[in-house]
Amino acid sequence: MNGEASSQTTNLPWLLWLDEEIKGAIEEDYTNGLCVALKDFLLSTSDTAAADTALRVDALYKETLLDGDPLLKFQDDKGISGFLNTLWEIFFEVAKRVPYSDSEQHKLLQFINELRKLSPKPFNIWKVRIPLWFYVCQTNIVDRASVSSILRSQYSSQ
Repeated sequence: MNGEASSQTTNLPWLLWLDEEIKGAIEEDYTNGLCVALKDFLLSTSDTAAADTALRVDALYKETLLDGDPLLKFQDDKGISGFLNTLWEIFFEVAKRVPYSDSEQHKLLQFINELRKLSPKPFNIWKVRIPLWFYVCQTNIVDRASVSSILRSQYSSQ
């Protein structure tokens, strides 16, 4: 990457935010893992990046929570509600820093669609049994036109 392209990449608001989050996070924490996964994904040019990142996020839950905290197996939600809350907080913080017309917005939607394709894992969240990924993404996803419209109005009011 030449110096000019590198400078343009490092000035991206979403990248600066992710770098700050990564710098301030504990390396073994899933917050750090989610930030690193989204950063790697958005910087990737691979055609399989969205699917690979969905699998990476799915594995991150198992590696950092289920395998790392044996007491979670006794909880109804097995820690997934906190993990999902963090995932969506990071996702939306990144999404609101990506201009609506940038290709990264489309990549973020591809990532959500790839999460939906993962095999459902049933969890109890707030005493309701849900199949993880498909249900969660189905209830949170909006089409690209809606995202663009929301972001366009947000940017035009600033």
